[in-house]
Amino acid sequence: QLSACCVCVLLICHFIVEMAENNSLEQTHKLINCKEIDNFLGDAYSLSNSPKTRQLYKQALYSFDRFCLITYGRNLHELVEELKQKPVEEVLDRLLDYKRYLDSKETRSGVGIANSTKRVQFSVLKNFFRSCGIKIHHEDIRDHIKIGRKMRVQKFALDPQTVTRIINTINKFEYKALTILLASTGMRVMEAITLQLCDFDFGSYPVCVKIRPTETKTNEGRTVYLTTECAGMIEQLIVSKGETQKYLFGKSSRPQDIYRIYAISVRDALKKLNIYKVLDNG
Repeated sequence: QLSACCVCVLLICHFIVEMAENNSLEQTHKLINCKEIDNFLGDAYSLSNSPKTRQLYKQALYSFDRFCLITYGRNLHELVEELKQKPVEEVLDRLLDYKRYLDSKETRSGVGIANSTKRVQFSVLKNFFRSCGIKIHHEDIRDHIKIGRKMRVQKFALDPQTVTRIINTINKFEYKALTILLASTGMRVMEAITLQLCDFDFGSYPVCVKIRPTETKTNEGRTVYLTTECAGMIEQLIVSKGETQKYLFGKSSRPQDIYRIYAISVRDALKKLNIYKVLDNG
């Protein structure tokens, strides 16, 4: 069980730090507002019930929009309107140009963009083009644009001592409690961040948490149980919780803001311990 918690903490730290890096990117322009983009992003959220999915789709469109401005002097919306009148081969040529553009770019960490990221980008663009009436298929992209295999870096579980050091270095008690909650239950970060007082049942043994289906990625509710240590920390948080505070972790009423601040806290703790590292796959 302890080994499983160590693996969970490792995965949590890796995912949270990656999101913190994405959120910290400075944008030099804003994605143009238009009905097609708004509808596409709205549909992405309604299907997944995930703000992160919507943000991922938005980042993919933003990246392609920036490429369009740099390469063609037109924004995403203008290019799409033009491509609606063109054969599919010309659409694929534009996407091939974008693939070469991504090949030449580096992340802020100084490494190339991962092939897995490129695949996600093209999957989003394919769906967006189809939503705009441009009939492009996965097979078209696969045959016309060659992307290398995903790099798989071997990962190792953190030892218990390192896990303890990470938790102790995190700067706020509520974020320490959140990290222990994630590691001991396997909850997704956004599931934990949106927990409210009514979701906890301290009358049961062990203490249980009912995760609402509206907050899960699969739209299915479930029940998880807390360790004695975690339950004790949660009780302390509840005692100090403000009356107007909607969620247990963080004061904001926007889960995205709580997530961003928590991600920065974890990243800073890893840097202080000198165990913050960008893997070879980015």
